[in-house]
Amino acid sequence: MGSAALLAVGQAATPAASAAAPQTATFGYTGSGQGFVVPAGVCRLQVVADGAQGGSVAPSTGGLGGQVSAQLTVEPGNVFRVQVGGQGGSTTGGYNGGGSGGAGTGRPDGGGGGGASSVLRSGSPLIIAGGGGGAAGWLPDVNGGNGGRDGTDGGDDGAAVGAARGGQAGGKGAAGGQGGTVINNSPTLAGEDGEAGTPDSGGAGGAGNADIAPSGTTGGAGGGGGGGGAIGGGGGGGGGGANSGGGGGGGSSIGPTGSTFSDGARSGNGQITFSYTPGEGCSSPSPTNSTPTASPTNATPTPTSTSTPPSPGPTTSVPTGGPSGGQLADTGSSSARPLLFGAGLLTALGLAITLVRAGHRRATSRGRRD
Repeated sequence: MGSAALLAVGQAATPAASAAAPQTATFGYTGSGQGFVVPAGVCRLQVVADGAQGGSVAPSTGGLGGQVSAQLTVEPGNVFRVQVGGQGGSTTGGYNGGGSGGAGTGRPDGGGGGGASSVLRSGSPLIIAGGGGGAAGWLPDVNGGNGGRDGTDGGDDGAAVGAARGGQAGGKGAAGGQGGTVINNSPTLAGEDGEAGTPDSGGAGGAGNADIAPSGTTGGAGGGGGGGGAIGGGGGGGGGGANSGGGGGGGSSIGPTGSTFSDGARSGNGQITFSYTPGEGCSSPSPTNSTPTASPTNATPTPTSTSTPPSPGPTTSVPTGGPSGGQLADTGSSSARPLLFGAGLLTALGLAITLVRAGHRRATSRGRRD
């Protein structure tokens, strides 16, 4: 098999890297705070928070919870506190800020406001989805206001005269609704006004007026509680006479820049969902252009033999010759001139000097004989 074929087989056998699958963590209503820890490799969260619905009282219905959708930049290990709003009941406000409904006299109690759903980091709220207001009973269409960015107002009692008023939405002032009045009987009695909403909590609905004696006129229905939120909705006013109270106002919502808000998006209890894909939104580490610094090494040569080398004999230093070849260095003495030549040339020069001296002796000897 050729190298190209082998390469093709190798490439086909290598599995492609699969992208990380999206993950979801959903939190439902529990009646207490919960926690979410950002998993390893997660740098971005998509959060959807839904507030809870207000309590319904036939034939009217509680307002629906608002929704906030937001994106958060996070780091692995970040901890979020999660509070999921509970639906309002009969007079009972839902968990996380729902206002209580007003008591009725001979007529139904008002529905409690729905609780907000919130996401907090280090104790500070990042996201709050407002809850819906509670309904007022006895008459139709006295519904609670919806939770939303501002929320909507609760419905008014439909009585032609002396009607109880619904509570204001949290984002519109959060004032409590005015209690209804009774003008066709003496003494004239009115239902209680609803309470104003506050940061985090809806106002309580007003109680209906008491039975009117001695005429035997039945008292009024209670007003609905305001929905929880960044600012809770106002409570509805209590009914006067035989009339209904007003519906509670819806709570307002908040979220970080770029959030999307929806009014009246959730029925029942609230919910919070975290969606994420590991690795998504994480910046790659910047390359480091570092130049390694070489430390000087004072290496000591290791001898290749452990035997003791022979003692060197007398050594004659031979300096390096200049460009004109070997030279004699003049030391000032004709008998002590170190040679700057190789050993063979030294021998030849020694013979020449010996012959010259021998010739000199013969000539001297002849001169003496002569």
